[in-house]
Amino acid sequence: MGKSIRSKVMKRYRTVKRQYIAATTDLDRLQAVNQKCMMIAAGHQLESKPTVNAFRYPQQIDAEIPRVIVAKSTDFRSEALPNAGYAVSRNQRKNKKSGSTQVLSTLGDESMDM
Repeated sequence: MGKSIRSKVMKRYRTVKRQYIAATTDLDRLQAVNQKCMMIAAGHQLESKPTVNAFRYPQQIDAEIPRVIVAKSTDFRSEALPNAGYAVSRNQRKNKKSGSTQVLSTLGDESMDM
């Protein structure tokens, strides 16, 4: 029988994925935004001039050829997610505040490099 969106196990998998994204991808993005906000609060002006496409405007000196940066995709397989092993049927999680810090500690040092 198929799993519905209300299934406890599938909810737990979605929670583990959301926590993993928050601990890895969103952390880098939030740090960059925080750094920009701190620079603005310190009085620095951020000037971000868009680059000119060299294919459309080849005569301009500051024109650049656009580059595609291939982003590494996130691995959502259950063996790659540290807490996915706990998302099984008939499993109870303890309702403690320390449970959320366990997620960050199980991800390891490689995802938390600053």
